[in-house]
Amino acid sequence: MTHPAHTGLLDELLLAWLEEHAGQLEHDVPDPDTARAALLAARGWLPARRFWRRRRELDGPAPEAVWPEGVTVRDDERPLDDRAVHKLITSAFREIGGEAQGQVVRAALSQVTGEDDDFVRRLAVAPSQRGRGLGLRHECFRRHAARGLSATVLGVDAANPTGALDLYTKAGMRVHEQFTRRDRPG
Repeated sequence: MTHPAHTGLLDELLLAWLEEHAGQLEHDVPDPDTARAALLAARGWLPARRFWRRRRELDGPAPEAVWPEGVTVRDDERPLDDRAVHKLITSAFREIGGEAQGQVVRAALSQVTGEDDDFVRRLAVAPSQRGRGLGLRHECFRRHAARGLSATVLGVDAANPTGALDLYTKAGMRVHEQFTRRDRPG
């Protein structure tokens, strides 16, 4: 995304460069940015999916995470866990089920955005482990509040079929921003 003060010609030049150097392309456009949406549409980019950025203020005590028997919570050990976390995220996002005993069954990868909140880049639970009380979102809230951050923010596909949208709403996360993913076939 280009800073608003540098739009126009710079957007045109960046898009032209991208279109020359890549096959299938995708770009998330904030819904209020009608100028960028029009620019992409004029170049053949089509609306494909909607995404919401949801936010929960951390202004009170974070709910306790509830974990089923046999599940332990620990920080990622890099590089030891890299492969397992990547596999989990890939399978969760592709809706591939499978056995999870002795494996990583949940992961949350987040980063402080510099705006006094924490953006959860990826949150995944193995499909075979959903609905068992894996309190991953509550664990994120608790850890972010312990760091003194004011909010937890995460992105979610508006058509997410996993039940995550209801869970996020029940956890007090509201839609903060809306984006439309635009694709340009390569």
